[in-house]
Amino acid sequence: MSLGFLSPAGLFLLLGLQLLALPYLLRRRHPRVVVPALFLYQGLPSGSGRRPWGRLRLPPRFFLQLSILLLLAVAAARPVLQAAAEPGVVLILDTSASMQALGAVHGESLFTHAKAGLRAELARVPAGRGAEIYTTNPLGPVEVRDTPAPERLLDRLTVSDAPDPDDAALADLLRRLAIGAARAVFFTDRQVSGLPDDSQLRVETFGPARPNVGIHALYVHRSPFFPDRVQAGVRVGFPADDDSAWRLVVEDGQTGRALASRSAASGDPPKTANRAEEAGEPPASPRQTTFSFSALPRTDVYRARIVFDGEQADGLALDNEAVAVLPELAQVSVLLVSPDPAAGAGLARIPNLRLTRLRPEEYDPTRATRAHYTFLLFHLATPPALPAAPAAFLLPPEGNPLFDLGDPAQRPAVTDWTVGHPLTSYLTFPLLAPAYAHAVRPAAWNRPVVESTAGPLILAGERNGRRYVATGFDLLPYLGRANLPVSILTLNILHWLTEADVAAHPLSTGTVFSPRTETSEPISAPRRQLRFPGEADFRPFEQAVVLDRQGVYRVREEETDRPLAVNLMNADESTPGRPLRLEMSAADSRPEVHSPQMREHVVWPWLILAAAVLCGMEWWWAGRGPRSA
Repeated sequence: MSLGFLSPAGLFLLLGLQLLALPYLLRRRHPRVVVPALFLYQGLPSGSGRRPWGRLRLPPRFFLQLSILLLLAVAAARPVLQAAAEPGVVLILDTSASMQALGAVHGESLFTHAKAGLRAELARVPAGRGAEIYTTNPLGPVEVRDTPAPERLLDRLTVSDAPDPDDAALADLLRRLAIGAARAVFFTDRQVSGLPDDSQLRVETFGPARPNVGIHALYVHRSPFFPDRVQAGVRVGFPADDDSAWRLVVEDGQTGRALASRSAASGDPPKTANRAEEAGEPPASPRQTTFSFSALPRTDVYRARIVFDGEQADGLALDNEAVAVLPELAQVSVLLVSPDPAAGAGLARIPNLRLTRLRPEEYDPTRATRAHYTFLLFHLATPPALPAAPAAFLLPPEGNPLFDLGDPAQRPAVTDWTVGHPLTSYLTFPLLAPAYAHAVRPAAWNRPVVESTAGPLILAGERNGRRYVATGFDLLPYLGRANLPVSILTLNILHWLTEADVAAHPLSTGTVFSPRTETSEPISAPRRQLRFPGEADFRPFEQAVVLDRQGVYRVREEETDRPLAVNLMNADESTPGRPLRLEMSAADSRPEVHSPQMREHVVWPWLILAAAVLCGMEWWWAGRGPRSA
């Protein structure tokens, strides 16, 4: 008889039944070696001398023991019974970062009001009808069950620092949860539209929130060619009618020491374009301004913080701070295309620069793109079209297809330059006197940065998100201190072309962080650890972790220990009460048009209990029988 269809639990139950029969067999008058599994055949009459098709005589105990085995075999298969369940109540609680905003009336968080509404809705659930509670997070819905007392969950439900899923995923979640439910309620700060009047989904909105000023972007840049030169950029969003007085402070994220400060009026002119406005809708956060900080002192962690004057405060405190770590220095891969074999000799002395040189006839745009160079240098040569990477064009030849050149000039004098542009930093222009130059006429996508008596000498601009520079005079070979003005200009060009590539952009809350996989060797848990913001101890981690808190994490992997900056920095989430459009018809949420939900009832424990009762009866029956065979 094959028992392969039985689970391990079923096999152990059969073995236990055999052991229960062993004392009964040992009480026989004639001791002999027996096999406990043959106890079913004890007491059966011998078949010798009988006809093959004669009447089979079986004692009642045989049927009792057979019933025990059948019950155990069925229990080993773990059967369940299904029955149609009545539609339940589904409650969805928004736990995204915007729910931390303070209400404009009572001054408490929107999440506090939402939990109170959830508690009141639970009290209205009829007896005998279950309630399911769902929360939103960056990875989708998380179902929380604690039947029959789901109200106990309210003390454990917390709001996250992570944003909502995108609107399409959130709308799909709400539609699926409303299907087949007797009632579905969504507690949120979002302004939901598109629901029919008889929809099973109801939205409880808690708001409005106070006007909010928040940090939408933060980056820290450290030039690999100027390791001690640290720059930062901060983008701040605020309502169109904002009249609050505030300032932006950049400080040491470890000691709290202030490094730089700017008032609200000192940023770039506010910009109003955003995705909502481009779609023809009223902008949710219409104004943004950018603050630039240069020559910051070096430190491991930087913190940007919005400080309000007086006692006034905005709606969401979470996005008033953002952190960033100092970028690690890495080698910059550069391709130099030049007909001069000695053009790159001096560049090789620049730290953190890995140079590859090609002749113009060897240049292949496709191969250069696949090589992923940080930027390209074209010296006395130009490609047929702008490359798909940042590039500098040093003294383009006459008749090139990219730039329109003016007449050549001997020792042109610099007459004007753009103050504050990175290309003109630390330059003394009276000392910059090239022996030979061509004027480079600007196109639609670039503008002059340095002007001379011969015309524009340096152009700079961006196209398709890539930076390009063109100079009308030769900068190579790089001579270092032997020609200091030209060397400073060369380093400024290299720095500007790499600025966007090596800037440290913090991660967003809700990001899934995975361990490094540079090595195939397994790393034990004590050598791979993560410390969350505000905690003192490290946690071992081997799988991906969701970074749902804002702040500085510490990561230990093998022999490294590095900080990891995580911020909200989400312009949509920094706007409490933003709209959410649902495309749902009344038929989508009616329980009667959908298949009824089935509820499963586990029955195998009752089968085991019945088998145990029958075993007791069989034991009692065996004890009443004769002592001798």
